[in-house]
Amino acid sequence: MYDPASDTWIATSLANAPAARARHTVVWTGDEMIVWSGCTSTDMSCLQGDAHGGRYNPQTNAWMATSTVHAPEARQWHTAVWTGDEMIVWGGTTDDNGLTNTGGRYYAETSGNNAPQALNDTYTLEAGTTLTVTVPGVLENDTDPEGDPLTAVLVGSPAHGAVDLQADGSFTYTPDAGYVGTDSFTYQASDGDRLSNVAAVGLTITAVNTAPTAQADSYTVDEDTLLSVGVPGVLGNDDDPNGDALTAVLVETTTHGTLTLNEDGAFTYQPDENFNGQDSFTYQATDGSLWSNVAVVTLTIDSVNDAPTAVPDSYTVAANTVLTVTAPGLLVNDLDVEGDTLVTAVAVAPGHGMLQLQPDGSFVYTPDTGFSGIDTFDYTVSDGLGGVATATVTIQVTDHLYTLYLPVVLHP
Repeated sequence: MYDPASDTWIATSLANAPAARARHTVVWTGDEMIVWSGCTSTDMSCLQGDAHGGRYNPQTNAWMATSTVHAPEARQWHTAVWTGDEMIVWGGTTDDNGLTNTGGRYYAETSGNNAPQALNDTYTLEAGTTLTVTVPGVLENDTDPEGDPLTAVLVGSPAHGAVDLQADGSFTYTPDAGYVGTDSFTYQASDGDRLSNVAAVGLTITAVNTAPTAQADSYTVDEDTLLSVGVPGVLGNDDDPNGDALTAVLVETTTHGTLTLNEDGAFTYQPDENFNGQDSFTYQATDGSLWSNVAVVTLTIDSVNDAPTAVPDSYTVAANTVLTVTAPGLLVNDLDVEGDTLVTAVAVAPGHGMLQLQPDGSFVYTPDTGFSGIDTFDYTVSDGLGGVATATVTIQVTDHLYTLYLPVVLHP
């Protein structure tokens, strides 16, 4: 075969080719080349013709013998034309005496049969599985102009798997282990006389979708502090075997704080006021089709010492009199959110008296002799962990005690 576009020759197949000959007929049908009769003798006088021939299909590079039923006499030096439906053979030498047919008879070999038409097919399967296609299989979209029953003939095998193509068009295909991608094989449809064009069967082998895996996570934050975790957040250690993008979906929220979980895995968590200890939430990762296991995110809220609260106090005492206040004294209205034990100490002494303050909040106050009025002192309350608060104690020192006198009414 000669390709003028590339100016190259390609050798034709010799399998089933007719015997070598000279002075023969050659016609082109549009699909095939028909070779018929001519001289096949090794004697170059070549007086005896041959009534056999062959059909060559360049698409398949295959030969098929022509029928000899009702074939005209063997001849050479004859004329042949293709009408579009039949090959007409006329004249030529028909005997070893070199006589020619001058009777005006013509001989015709009528095919009456057109080649089938095969269309490409496509199929999809998952890696690691076998594709089974039942009858009519690849022949379902193929046609024959005369309506002849068709059979499938394998032409080219797949490169990444094994195919078993049956004559009825059904087939099975098994991809190579672990292979993901595309593959193909080719075939022709036959009506028993003629072959179709070569059709391709495209095969797409997709990866098997596997559910993602979510891993547990843990984070730590100080008491009364916002925890903010950026992308990829809880998804950072999760995995999808197929490499699909993952999104996070909240399953169960926190108990001791406010949580906002985004699809991209980022989240914020605000623990409840003064809460410390452990909190948690759960989520799943999804690839849009399959869901992961439920993963737990553990949140540890570290304790942060809160300063105690000291509340001002006030007392009243008569001048020249000692004021004694027992425990818890100044601490009775002070508090610590962690429940720590509180102790007191003098911060600023009173200006008009003597003060004896005990750690348990009890104290003794003696005003200066003859003093009356308002005296104050400041004290601190401490939780022993660095938390300190200060309050002021106000003492009203009165100059005398009031005596109530009632009027006397005399009756006659």
